Amino acid sequence: MISSISATASSERFQTFGGDHIAILLIVALLITWFRNTSARTPEDAKLRFAERLLAILLLAHWPLNIVLGIVYQTHTEWQIALPMHLCNWAAISAAIALLSQRPLAIELCWFWGLGGTLQGLLTPALTYPFPHPYWFTFFLLHGGIVIAAVQVVIGRNNPPKRASWLRALIATEIYFACALMVNTLLGTNFGFLAEKPSQPSLLDYFGDWPMYLIGLQIALVVAITLLWLPFQRRRSVTT
Repeated sequence: MISSISATASSERFQTFGGDHIAILLIVALLITWFRNTSARTPEDAKLRFAERLLAILLLAHWPLNIVLGIVYQTHTEWQIALPMHLCNWAAISAAIALLSQRPLAIELCWFWGLGGTLQGLLTPALTYPFPHPYWFTFFLLHGGIVIAAVQVVIGRNNPPKRASWLRALIATEIYFACALMVNTLLGTNFGFLAEKPSQPSLLDYFGDWPMYLIGLQIALVVAITLLWLPFQRRRSVTT
C-alpha cells in the first residue's frame, strides 16, 4: 500500500491552479465568507465558537499529524517534515492561540504572517504531492486554515492591528529568520526557503539567486507587513 501510493505520488505532481487547487481556493473563500457573515450577525453564536475552536485544534494537530504521516510513508527521517520550523508552522501556533484566547500579539502575528506569508504559499504551493495524497490535505489544512484564521480574528472579531504592531511583527519575523537560518546551517535543511528557492514558481523567483534573494525576501515582507498594517492606521486616524 505504501509503495503504491509513493509510486503514484512520484509519477504525478501537483499542478498549480489545477482543478484541485482552484477548488481548495474556493472552499477557503467560502469559509472566510461564512466566518465573516456569522460574526457580523451573531458574534456569540455557539456554532461560530465551535468552528473557531475546531479550526484552532486542527491547526495545532497539523504538525503531529505530519509526523505520523512521515512514519507511515517512510519520510520520518526528513527534517523538513519532522521539525515545525517553517514560518507557516509558527503562524499556525499564533493562529490557534488567537482563535482560542484572542491574545493581541497572537492576533497580530496571525494577521501579518498569515496574509503576508502563508497566503503566498496557498496561491503558489511548494507542493509535489497531488490530490488525494494525505500530504495534499495536510498542506492545505495548514495554509488554508491559517488564512481563514487571520481574516477571522482581525476582521471577523474586529481586532485591528495596533500602531506598535508593525514593529512587533518585524521583530518577530527577524527572530524567526535567525532561528531558521541557524537550524538550516546545523541540519542542512531549507526552512523558510532561506537556503534554496521552492521548486514550484513563487515570488522568490523574481529576487535572483541565493543569497541575493534573501534581501528581496526581507524587503517583500516589510512591504507586505506595511500594506497589511497601514489601512487600519489610516482608518484609526479618520475616526479619531
